[in-house]
Amino acid sequence: REAGRADRAPTILVVDDNRIAQQVIGALLGKNGWRHDTARDGYEALEKAERVQYQLVLMDLQMPGIDGLATTKRLRLLPGYAAVPVLALTADVSDQVRARCRDAGMDAFLEKPIHTIELNAALAQFLTSPDGD
Repeated sequence: REAGRADRAPTILVVDDNRIAQQVIGALLGKNGWRHDTARDGYEALEKAERVQYQLVLMDLQMPGIDGLATTKRLRLLPGYAAVPVLALTADVSDQVRARCRDAGMDAFLEKPIHTIELNAALAQFLTSPDGD
């Protein structure tokens, strides 16, 4: 890995109220060189997004406080976030849930539990690799 990467701002925001899910996703991201932050709920996600410009957000749908759908709608109103990819993290990938996610401004869906292949494919679709490829 290139020197100085640790000085760069995190690229991905992982929003999930489940600490184990945060750790698993974080480990998968780190293994592939992606820098990330975590937020345990929608409020914390919005606070972090106001301070850091992330290139992608992984958003759990079911969280206490404000859920992932409402958080995404609010995120889209923040400066610089109108076009940032937001990927839903959910165990329910029914057509109804997919439609609600699209209506909220989400770009894609990752089924929980997260699998490395699906995560990497989604990241490849929406981001340039951390190595600049």
